Amino acid sequence: MKKTILIAIGCVIGMQGYSLAYAQDDAMQMCGQAQMCDKGMGKSMDKMQAKHLDKMSKELNLTPEQKEKISAIMKEKAEARKAEMQKMREACKADMETTDASIKAILTPEQSAKFDKMKAERKEKMEKKMKKHCHQEGKTK
Repeated sequence: MKKTILIAIGCVIGMQGYSLAYAQDDAMQMCGQAQMCDKGMGKSMDKMQAKHLDKMSKELNLTPEQKEKISAIMKEKAEARKAEMQKMREACKADMETTDASIKAILTPEQSAKFDKMKAERKEKMEKKMKKHCHQEGKTK
């Protein structure tokens, strides 16, 4: 719970440097971007864990039993981190939606329509960047 609150505070503080519309959209995109890459990143993380475990095994002369136990710990902790990240994404997304609603409440209908258009354009641009980024991640690793 403390981590979630700290992350929410971090999201708010991090956004102060950007214009509100773009910062909101960036945070919304970041909440969703990790989900776009999750499958590819999961494979990369599995490979990285296996590589790390192999290195530990060689350098520490682990027994097969030790290696198995350490592998189980690594997998358990990775799953816990993944679940925590999902909670943080959901909290971030909810915060951004609340912020959008508050902003739109003070905009005129014309401004609101333009705000929605700006967000849609920004979302499309970010999705293209993420698609390219995720594709490159898959190639390089």
